[in-house]
Amino acid sequence: ADKQGRPLTLEDLSEEVMHAMIAVKFRKEYGPDAVGSLHLLKMQILRHLRDFLKGYQAAMLEQGQIELLELESDLKITWNDFVLKGRLDRVEKRGDRIYIIDYKTQAGDSYLRIRHDRLDPDDRATWYAAIGSLQLPLYLLLLSEARGFPVEQVTPLFLFLGRVRLNKDIESPLFKEGDEILEAFDALKQVIQGLLREIIDPDVPFSPAQDLKAACPLCDFRFICGTQWIVKKR
Repeated sequence: ADKQGRPLTLEDLSEEVMHAMIAVKFRKEYGPDAVGSLHLLKMQILRHLRDFLKGYQAAMLEQGQIELLELESDLKITWNDFVLKGRLDRVEKRGDRIYIIDYKTQAGDSYLRIRHDRLDPDDRATWYAAIGSLQLPLYLLLLSEARGFPVEQVTPLFLFLGRVRLNKDIESPLFKEGDEILEAFDALKQVIQGLLREIIDPDVPFSPAQDLKAACPLCDFRFICGTQWIVKKR
């Protein structure tokens, strides 16, 4: 929290502070003695976060000024008669642009990606194939409505901490260079509104996912539906 509201410096990226925070967390969760597999886990976390500080965060600072605006920020808006809430991991300012950063512990982004060129908001059949996740569009909606930032000034992105090499390539933005941001975001807002309307409409029946092997393995309700036998695609 002491780093919010001002430009970050390389001195802020202290390995000593990181080590101390991890030690406190491990003592709280596992007790005073981290031995055996716990010690190996602790060392792995330390190495990976050190790589994050040096390979990603310090490298980003060398490219330009970064100011932390919000961390784990809870936002709530009323939009088209719906109350929407979300917690944003990190919001920062780089130059004249605002960045929404969502941390992911995995390495790949294929199942989260949105293929804007395949999406037709008026054709419900295209939604599943085109949209991996609506998390970033929802965060963009929350931040732009709650804080008044122009949509075209904001870059929402996933940050993949599970990759072996932690550098700028771990960023995966919602919009790519050359995308018509306002047009693409309007299409995504149509989808969000359409899904919300479906949820509250008793005349819209529940139906199975189009691709059970993609949707069911991580779903909390697979035992209710009887799809617990489905194995995740490799």
